[in-house]
Amino acid sequence: MTFLILFFCLLICSAAVFTSLFNESGPSYVDFATSCRTLYAAALGNFNFESFTDNLALGGIMLGAYLLIANVLLLNLLIALLANIYSDVILKVDSEHRSVVIAYHDRWFWDDDYGFLIFLPSPLTYIVLALSPLVLFTKNTKKWNMMLT
Repeated sequence: MTFLILFFCLLICSAAVFTSLFNESGPSYVDFATSCRTLYAAALGNFNFESFTDNLALGGIMLGAYLLIANVLLLNLLIALLANIYSDVILKVDSEHRSVVIAYHDRWFWDDDYGFLIFLPSPLTYIVLALSPLVLFTKNTKKWNMMLT
């Protein structure tokens, strides 16, 4: 939410500056509402440097600076959204994995010697497969069970 507030503050301030500097330059910055619409479209990729007829260098530099700042803010918004979605999904996956482990624990009674074989999540089953012969053929399996769980 704060990213959107920052973006709209940038948009409103930039629209005020572009309106005051380039209101007689062309139809894109005639009034405040048109400047807001033009700068919002420019932030999304629809911009035109030919709209600055009086002072092309200043208009190009200011529009370039606005586009740089606006696109960085929009990219930060995208990263924040993806990070939020990722954290929600990882919590859901972790809770589902824990529920599966609890169900297997109740279904297959926990064995003090070989309990770790059902306790690891699926990507780590290859490690379990690699360690299974070592654990199955040793005399002190409780020690291995305590180290791996």
